[in-house]
Amino acid sequence: MATKRILLKDLKVIRKNEKKEEIKQACIEVLFPQQATIKECRLVIENRYSVKLSNKEFSKWRKEYDAKDTHQASHAYHIPESKEDEKNDEELSNGTNNQE
Repeated sequence: MATKRILLKDLKVIRKNEKKEEIKQACIEVLFPQQATIKECRLVIENRYSVKLSNKEFSKWRKEYDAKDTHQASHAYHIPESKEDEKNDEELSNGTNNQE
């Protein structure tokens, strides 16, 4: 009987962690890019998932998002142009791509 109780408890923890990870992804991919406040995030999550999370949890996720976003923005100018873009630019400058 104790083993069954332990297994049920473990299953409950696993489900809770999966739901928490899903909520975190929703915040990072949808809410934070739209500049949603922590309060707005909490309201959306409470309505959608019927789960109450602490401000501490949302703040931690927000910091992760901000750190990731800042890191990506600092490397954005290092993206090389493709050769196809250069070819299109050259065609445009030569006037061969005009449809007049």
